[in-house]
Amino acid sequence: MTDERGLINIRLSGADTPETGQAYWRSARNYLRSLVAGQKTTAWCYKEDRFYRQVCHVRVGNRDVGQAMIEAGYAWYAFQFSPELTREQRLGYPEAERQAKAGRIGIWQEPNPMAPWECRRLKRTGKGQLCR
Repeated sequence: MTDERGLINIRLSGADTPETGQAYWRSARNYLRSLVAGQKTTAWCYKEDRFYRQVCHVRVGNRDVGQAMIEAGYAWYAFQFSPELTREQRLGYPEAERQAKAGRIGIWQEPNPMAPWECRRLKRTGKGQLCR
């Protein structure tokens, strides 16, 4: 909720969480809520996606929310969007994912977690039941 624009839908830049129905999707949603609930949150939005969501870099205090999601094992580093990230994010996001994988945290507890972009591709081809 913003003072200027009211409620806006945001997509985190550079972090991609599990799709609805995939393993850990509820945990990812709940963790994101816990990060931002009741906190002064700053969003630097720079474009609108095809679903009319604002694509934004989001911070709570000095904490990058996208990186926090990746560190906690609730999001993948969306490397496809690396040109849209800051230098700090381009370095921090893949390292956060590497550490989450190594620590088998969150989604990385699964033997072979399916990236959400792969799940979306399957859904587009009518094979969404294969998303896990």
